[in-house]
Amino acid sequence: MSTFVLILFSSDLVPFSYQMGAFIKTASSELILFIVFSSVAKNIDVDDLKLVVWVALLAGFYGILVYIIKVNPYVHLANMLYVGEDRFEFFLEEARGGLMGRSSGTLHHPLAWGQLWNLLIAFFLIIKTKINMKPWVKNLFLIIGFCNVYFSGSRTALIVLAVVFLIAFYLQNGKKIVVYFALALLIFVPVNGVLKENSEYDKISRYMESVVFFWDQSAYQKADINGSNADMRADQLTLSVEIAGQNPIGGLGFNSVQYFGSEKFTGMMGFESIVFKKLVEQGLLGLLCFFFSYYLLFRYSNRKSLCRSKEKLVQSVVFFCAYMLSLLFTGVQGTWEVFLLLVMFSSKTENSLCKNR
Repeated sequence: MSTFVLILFSSDLVPFSYQMGAFIKTASSELILFIVFSSVAKNIDVDDLKLVVWVALLAGFYGILVYIIKVNPYVHLANMLYVGEDRFEFFLEEARGGLMGRSSGTLHHPLAWGQLWNLLIAFFLIIKTKINMKPWVKNLFLIIGFCNVYFSGSRTALIVLAVVFLIAFYLQNGKKIVVYFALALLIFVPVNGVLKENSEYDKISRYMESVVFFWDQSAYQKADINGSNADMRADQLTLSVEIAGQNPIGGLGFNSVQYFGSEKFTGMMGFESIVFKKLVEQGLLGLLCFFFSYYLLFRYSNRKSLCRSKEKLVQSVVFFCAYMLSLLFTGVQGTWEVFLLLVMFSSKTENSLCKNR
């Protein structure tokens, strides 16, 4: 509904008829998905989540296989059938900080794959104590998840994953995280000093440094990385503000990025932040509406829960923070529907457990 209202505040650069057509298509598809997701979530229980875990593991093994063999038969076939070309095939050969290629798993782009696994790992941290699976399977899921985030070659995905674990450990274990961090440093520092003599490890080490010190341009240069960095994102923010300046309240118009095409927004590099795209398309009102809607979804998912516990609140904070960080750094990479489905799954299974107590 907010999108429909925001169209009324948009500029006249994008025809009203085009915006309404795009809005009707988007609203119709999302309504259908919501009905389907609701019916699926309504009938799911805790045992069914094990199937979700096994399917994710299967996809994770495939993502690792893609990285090893440097071929993605599933995505290549889908692109050739529906698009006619595989525009992202070059990622399989892109060298980045010790990585010889980047995996996109079952998705079209490595960024989307990294973002998806951020979601899956955050969701798994919520359900891992509730599902009856062997400990080695749970540990395997986290290992496979980390490997896929790493093999996606997305520094943002690694940053988000690190934040997810830090928040989860801190909120659940409190001061224990300080002990874990101190032990990790005692082990890592001497081992890192020895392994740095190896040239391949040195590349990986520099890559990880660029992740930790993501605001430092020199860290990117040392790792020989030409992707997005803090300076580039700052430039994109400045450019998005300039573009939105044509109509700062309502933006250029709904779906204006697709309407004008990438030629008009050459400096935006695919709008790698939800902030950039919202500012350009729907202005300040659209940006505020998005954040407010996201907050309402967080409140709604907790209000509908029959278990009002600190643990449930912690899990929701971790999950929602993880996805928001990913949206701020990389934008929506085709994972919004998965996010909503996982929110429904989490709420439904939590309520089922509470009724059985």
